[in-house]
Amino acid sequence: RIANPDANPLRWLPGAEWAAVLNGTSSYDCTTALQSAINWASNNGGALVYIPAGVWKFTRLYNYYDATLNPGYNTLANKMGRVRIVGAGKLDARDANNWPTFGFAGTVLLSTSTTGDCLNLSPSSADSLAAGYPAREAVLENISVIANTTGYVVRHWCAVESKMRNVCILQLNAAGNGVFWKNAWFTNWDTVFVTNLQTSSQTGIGVDFQASEFAGSFRFSNCYFERFQDGFVVNSSQ
Repeated sequence: RIANPDANPLRWLPGAEWAAVLNGTSSYDCTTALQSAINWASNNGGALVYIPAGVWKFTRLYNYYDATLNPGYNTLANKMGRVRIVGAGKLDARDANNWPTFGFAGTVLLSTSTTGDCLNLSPSSADSLAAGYPAREAVLENISVIANTTGYVVRHWCAVESKMRNVCILQLNAAGNGVFWKNAWFTNWDTVFVTNLQTSSQTGIGVDFQASEFAGSFRFSNCYFERFQDGFVVNSSQ
């Protein structure tokens, strides 16, 4: 997992912040460190990005190229998007539903954004056949993503193959949403938990799953979605 140290956000994080991030007590904004590791991986053929156990605070992250939002990402079609984001484990249901009372386990990505989407795995501009799937592969594994936003915690638009395995998505805002997932030829979710911490007045969607011109193979195993107004929606108006 550390064969490519530049694909580990610790490589890009000031050494003085290591201990606090890894033990979950840091208030440091790790956006630059996390994005630098993702971008390094994209520029080197799609290495695995390993995020060690800890609480990593960030604003927004992008697993694709954008001239304004993320110009450091590789724009070559044969390399772009071949990035796997892997952590050291996720929160279980009890810990997630009591966040942060019981502390943390594994790798937690904690967004500080209060509006918009937090972890963006592929661009909306890719949602057409002509775009040629700039996000070739989108993978999240052994990780938790938490946000208190009115948008989506995770937004995914388009990729050839997309996977989530052993992942917890936690929304802290009653008006917020969990995951927007659209147009992957091969979608495979295994042990994915999407929940809202609020227990009343929820107005959001747990999983908004879209399949249109790129409909393919979809597999969901050991997944559950709870505490949203709509837990799982297929082909909504978005």
